[in-house]
Amino acid sequence: MSRHEVCEAKLVPFEKCHVPRTVEWVNDKEIIDLIDRSSEPVTLEGCYKWAEDIIGDGSKAMFAIIAGDKGEHIGNCGLFEINKRSRKAKLWIYIGDKKMWGMGLGRKALDLLVSYGFEELGLNKIYLYVVEDNIRACKLYESAGFSKEGVFKQDTFLKGRFMDTVYYGILKEKFNQKERS
Repeated sequence: MSRHEVCEAKLVPFEKCHVPRTVEWVNDKEIIDLIDRSSEPVTLEGCYKWAEDIIGDGSKAMFAIIAGDKGEHIGNCGLFEINKRSRKAKLWIYIGDKKMWGMGLGRKALDLLVSYGFEELGLNKIYLYVVEDNIRACKLYESAGFSKEGVFKQDTFLKGRFMDTVYYGILKEKFNQKERS
């Protein structure tokens, strides 16, 4: 798929058919460091078990990110720790297919996921954590209307050193204002 063929991203519920590509991505050292995932190898069987556990779990909403006319699976995203009383959830997202990096698909998927959280789940706040070294992600979140709400000093050990973890959040009110402008 060339850069000119890709114009849209869509989210579809994560299913077992999305596991094989996911296993590739969560075992990729570059991606592991960006999403601050344990460096323990993930097996295909382990990933199928993980998918089975999260599919149908009401405290999680997980999606595969699909792009292009051919419906190529390029990444994953979701909301978890969905707190219905406080109407908030934690967001995670990654584009695993590296040839799709820098094409704006992460932003499109992020906007769809945030919209889903506010409009479909009735959330008031969506938040996330990101390591300070993931500058591309920090810029993405800020451009999407997320505000930096805090920094956890030397919170994560990656690439042989301690790094800060940045806490970002967006309120439904701010998202709605952004959508109207």
